[in-house]
Amino acid sequence: MHRVMLLQSDPEIAEHLYKYLALRGIQAVEEVGFVPDPQDVVVLDSLFACRRVRGLSSAPILALCKPGWAERTALLKEGADYALSKPVFPPELVVVLEALRRRASATSTLDDVVWKYEDLELDVVAHRCQRGSHVLTLTPKEYALLAFLMENLGRVLSAEQILDRIWGYGYEGASNVVAVYIHSLRAKLGEPQLIHTVRGVGYVIRPSQESL
Repeated sequence: MHRVMLLQSDPEIAEHLYKYLALRGIQAVEEVGFVPDPQDVVVLDSLFACRRVRGLSSAPILALCKPGWAERTALLKEGADYALSKPVFPPELVVVLEALRRRASATSTLDDVVWKYEDLELDVVAHRCQRGSHVLTLTPKEYALLAFLMENLGRVLSAEQILDRIWGYGYEGASNVVAVYIHSLRAKLGEPQLIHTVRGVGYVIRPSQESL
């Protein structure tokens, strides 16, 4: 991979990312005085930085944002190529960085971004889901829910977080809608189960094992 340019407002996050990427053999730089090469990848977390970088370079931008649509949408409008919600799951960050770098080398678009976990694949642009050799037919809400869980691999999401993200703030429908959709997704994904319930907390995608 080419360089990763870190423009983080939180020094602790920047240091954590720098060390993690170094362990993965990825060169990360924190200098702000150079113009990114088109094949560098820039990781940032503010609209100002996004606007500034996009005005200087066509380098891919990975934005780290607060949960929810508002900041994510604003960053994408300012030129970010992709956005991940904080707190970031480092292995997922590396996967996205590698995808962005590949696309920077081959094309300026992100049309073939595919998230993979075990034997599950999710094409986040084509809205196509596949487990093993089986292509799954998901409703828009099922797809959005699965994408949210995959975006937060290893992190337990509460029903409230899922409602806010997928159904929007102020949702006043059935209180068990999240449980109903989780049940539907599990049935379509098949065995072994990847979506697990952490009782009293929420739901998470993690390696196949019994639910807590």
